[in-house]
Amino acid sequence: MSTRQPLTLPPHVNPAQSPTATAPYNFVPLPELVVPAVESAEALPDHDHYDSNRRTGYFEVTLLTRSPLYVRCPLTTDQLLRQDRGDDAKLPFREQVKNTPDFFYTRDPNQPVIPGSSLRGMLRGLLEIISYGKVQWVTDTLKVFYRAVAAAKDDPLGEPYRQVLGKFGSNVSAGYLVKKGHEWYIKPAKRPADMGWPEKQAYLKIKEDRILADAIPGLVRFSAPNYRPQYHPVSFDVEIRKGKRGPFLAITRIGPADAGYAHRGVLICSGSMLETGGEDSVSPRKNHALVLEEDHNARLLKINAQAVADHLDALTPFQTEPPFDIYMGFLLDAHPIFYVEGDGEVFFFGHSPNFRVQAFLKRDQRAATPMDLVPPALRRPEEIDYAEALFGFVRTRQELENMKQWGLPVPKPGAKGRAYAGRVCVTDAALAQGQSDIWLTPEPLIPKILTTPKPTAFQHYLVQTSDKRNSLKHYDSASPNETVIRGHKLYWHQKADWLSPDDARRMIEEDGGRLAEITQQEVKGRPDTQHTQFRPVKAGVQFRFRIYFENLSDEEIGALCWTLRPLADPSKDHCHSLGMGKPLGMGAVELQATMYLTRRTCRYARLFDGDRWQTGITSEQETFSDAKAIEQLVPIDPTGIARAGEKLTDRAMLERLVEPFEKRILETLQLYPTHKHLFELTRVGILLSMLEWPGLDPQGARYMEVNQFKDRLVLPDPSDPEAFGPLTGQAKPEPDTLKHAGKAAATHPTAAVKGAPGLTMKGPSPEPKQPTVSIKKELVTLVENATQGRARVQTTQGELIPCSQFPSSSYPSAEAGMRCRAKVTRQDGQAKQATFDRWE
Repeated sequence: MSTRQPLTLPPHVNPAQSPTATAPYNFVPLPELVVPAVESAEALPDHDHYDSNRRTGYFEVTLLTRSPLYVRCPLTTDQLLRQDRGDDAKLPFREQVKNTPDFFYTRDPNQPVIPGSSLRGMLRGLLEIISYGKVQWVTDTLKVFYRAVAAAKDDPLGEPYRQVLGKFGSNVSAGYLVKKGHEWYIKPAKRPADMGWPEKQAYLKIKEDRILADAIPGLVRFSAPNYRPQYHPVSFDVEIRKGKRGPFLAITRIGPADAGYAHRGVLICSGSMLETGGEDSVSPRKNHALVLEEDHNARLLKINAQAVADHLDALTPFQTEPPFDIYMGFLLDAHPIFYVEGDGEVFFFGHSPNFRVQAFLKRDQRAATPMDLVPPALRRPEEIDYAEALFGFVRTRQELENMKQWGLPVPKPGAKGRAYAGRVCVTDAALAQGQSDIWLTPEPLIPKILTTPKPTAFQHYLVQTSDKRNSLKHYDSASPNETVIRGHKLYWHQKADWLSPDDARRMIEEDGGRLAEITQQEVKGRPDTQHTQFRPVKAGVQFRFRIYFENLSDEEIGALCWTLRPLADPSKDHCHSLGMGKPLGMGAVELQATMYLTRRTCRYARLFDGDRWQTGITSEQETFSDAKAIEQLVPIDPTGIARAGEKLTDRAMLERLVEPFEKRILETLQLYPTHKHLFELTRVGILLSMLEWPGLDPQGARYMEVNQFKDRLVLPDPSDPEAFGPLTGQAKPEPDTLKHAGKAAATHPTAAVKGAPGLTMKGPSPEPKQPTVSIKKELVTLVENATQGRARVQTTQGELIPCSQFPSSSYPSAEAGMRCRAKVTRQDGQAKQATFDRWE
């Protein structure tokens, strides 16, 4: 294997002052380098024969739930159609099909099954961490936007926000959207100063209480329960008056556009800030914005195409509801808009004066994504890590394009470097026989609300080198010099008497008062959209499954064994995490695995073994005269007796099995033979801390209240001994231990590839700009009859693209002129292809 230079990544500094942030999750730091499983893709074994130098067999695994476990059951066809039609949108949330409480099952709802796909994902995720795998499963589509109106001086986002919008919004202009073909422009509006009025901003403000009742038909006021954003064409009169601070402009009368007043414009009523308030809440908002008419003498300003794509990728649910468009948000022809101009082009815009702005990458002229804070050296597409070697991979179109732009040979279709089938197969886990009382409660539970992750909480999700508010790193910070993402996100196990149903309900179930409030709201026709229900199995329930493997090397066997049974402090228990409800302490499972190896020659040489089928599985103690047969077994007794059915709970056995794997990792990190076990590493010690059972006290793993996030408290990592206790190791790879490897590995994605064919590295090259790809449902029209489920369609923007997956055996048939909804794939805003979704 080639020698590799570890990256110098910014270290996370745990906060020194109290209070600190708390969360049910934490992070295993990024690896300092990637350890490849093979030197090149061609070194991966073929699938057409069994290699006598590799191992084939299976693990028999017993899964024991240590805390309640729940994996939701998929919907039936009828349920899926019902949900797609929206039949249950107004039903109580308990009756909505998306909230079905059933545990996953295949035949009998009372016989829960853990799907093999869930188990496979759990194992692969852990293997990626302990094998120093690539960091590639980070979103590159989530565009980071933020708002910092009236932020405190020490808020790290305050100054970047003011640099864009200007002090008190002085950089913000107003205008009207104009669409030309596929591109968007802005026609600037007249400014109050152009009218000779004493107003510095680009628009007027009017207090809502100055608008007389019924003055503007259809106006819904801020504190109304049915409030929504609005656009009202208006006419109005003004008067210049004198105040304590000099002359000011007062709007004396206002009404609809045909009211006949002297001036015209559009009244813009943005959010009321009542989204999280109760029924009797009063909006804190007082003013509406009034944009004047178009300035016919002003030239059109082009909105940057990438900025448009970023906006569409980052639409919030609020921006897809009326009066906005479900697909385009507030990008609607002739609608008013607020923006900031720069060099004759617009990158920043929004539907209200204090709009969100994107964390902006000046080099690429686009919004930042979490993937931008992963060093390219940790996600090289030409490298194959242990997770890919064992579980398989398919190179994406973007990965192939990157290889082409970086001057690497692009693997041809059919080549191993382009796609490779896995050599590990995980079955479903069936309920072990002889168990009856398996459910946590007789009736479904309503758990506390668990929302999606919020990566915009940068004080948690990004490495922080200081806990001072004004020094915190965010998505505008330089990476990797100043900050990177924190790493692999895991959830803490939580100490609780999970064998007590009452304690389990206290940990999991929603507050009774909140449930009563939900019931009252549903009676009034306002169904709950945030809660769900489920029926978990309780702690102490056993499932059984198998993991089949073929043609694995000793190192790969060791990696799989370590993943199933972490080699750590024998006095401590470690559990995996699985299923829903992990933030509530659910999903802790213990794995007990026994490995069986098969002699393939013996397996296929004869059909029977006495009065049994010949499986090729070695018996508990069996002596072979055939040396080659013995060589296929690990481990081998010094007596020459080949043993099978080896339990990973046997510490000595586990150490022998994982030794080749641990040695390989530590040698690549240049830490062997000084260190001989992975648990001696700080990074692996952090992982083991998060896997340790029974875990943290629930109070130390709680979500913070919403109002606590404004303090930007930094989340300490598991290496903080005061918060989480000591780690098992403190070893780290040091960049200066590999001086002969040079610095290229840290600066260029391919510089550390030894002997790459046709590759000559003369120095660092910039990372190529990655195209923005989005997939959204759009209305399209067929321009020809569909044949074999395919046809060309035309988008609402006039683009002709191929569309597939039209139904071939259902009514109606797909004919030219028909309209449907399709999932349209766009690259940098241009439509490329589509797949049929439903008829319009």
